[in-house]
Amino acid sequence: MCALFIMGTGMESLPLDAPVPFCELQFNNYKNPADTTFGSNDSCNYTGSSIDQRMEVIITDKTDDVLTGTFSGSVHSMTGLTKQVTDGKFRIKLVRKLTSFKK
Repeated sequence: MCALFIMGTGMESLPLDAPVPFCELQFNNYKNPADTTFGSNDSCNYTGSSIDQRMEVIITDKTDDVLTGTFSGSVHSMTGLTKQVTDGKFRIKLVRKLTSFKK
């Protein structure tokens, strides 16, 4: 499974055809035992971030709450393993959900 986290900007203001400023990509292997997931002994799950300039994510289209784009860069595991990702592509359907907060 792959997860994309976009931080610090609303969906409506995401840039098109330019790198997303603050995002993180995670590649998760759920066959990995739960007690090591993203822990210091985890060599199965990988993460990459635009914050440390290792990962670049570009939104190429956002129509009808569907984000389409590309990604490339290096991802690393908690044990220090590194892999290069090239020519990655994604298409994500957003599901908007209203949440109310009580004071």
